[in-house]
Amino acid sequence: MPKFKIKITKHCEDRCSDRNVTKEQIFEVVENPMDVFYDEERGNFKCCGTVIQPPYTDEPYLVVIYQKFNIEIKVITVMWKSKGGLKSIGFSNI
Repeated sequence: MPKFKIKITKHCEDRCSDRNVTKEQIFEVVENPMDVFYDEERGNFKCCGTVIQPPYTDEPYLVVIYQKFNIEIKVITVMWKSKGGLKSIGFSNI
């Protein structure tokens, strides 16, 4: 049984198509993140993780940005990042 009820916004669906991200990859990173933090300025959460066979070897980390209420997660957008890219958007435990 999943920990969260995950909904994907239309904007995120469009970004998934543009950025070669599958829903399964999103679920994997949200359920098993390497790092998560709350972005107070934007009022959302950011998590990141690795997936099997990322489409871009130079950007192997998937970042998922979402809003959370109890066990419901609304995924706003996703993007691939390098280790340096993760640090530039606020991840400090990588």
